[in-house]
Amino acid sequence: MKSGRDVIPVQNLLKPGQNKSPKPEEILNEMMAQSLFVARNTPNTPPSDTTPLTIGIESVNDGVSVIFPRGTRIPVQKSILLEGSSDGHTRTIKVVQGEASHASRNALLAVYEISESRPISSNGRQFKLTFDIDVNGVLHVVAESALTGAPYSINIRLTGAGLSEDEIERLLHESTEESSR
Repeated sequence: MKSGRDVIPVQNLLKPGQNKSPKPEEILNEMMAQSLFVARNTPNTPPSDTTPLTIGIESVNDGVSVIFPRGTRIPVQKSILLEGSSDGHTRTIKVVQGEASHASRNALLAVYEISESRPISSNGRQFKLTFDIDVNGVLHVVAESALTGAPYSINIRLTGAGLSEDEIERLLHESTEESSR
């Protein structure tokens, strides 16, 4: 019997002295117990339907504001409130992926330029930025006025989307070294 890449010989499920094959529900219970054991004993390995690295946006002084921590189950959606630009025209948002506490040490996924095409009063400058990762692992971002719900124009410059497994491992290794200093 197979479960993913694991092979569980039916003979191993037989109790001492038992001559007949186990019932299907007994096999299923044993497989679930073994899967739970593996999951509990490998805590640093996220399931495949999760974010492989933390996704965040660049904040003040090269910091990272975490949107989705590493291991977040997908699909997932999260909205945050941000202040509009100081000049009332364009706000630049850098989306990064990685475990480092400094945005510049993570992989830059995209740069979003959010345009405020109409005058906004000083108390209505907040906008809602919604991040949505679909079942295929594709990140979608929508910006709208927090006051009116009106959409903002977003220009996207993709930079480093699609990290390889080696790049993910390198970023994880670098963040471990950084945190041990």
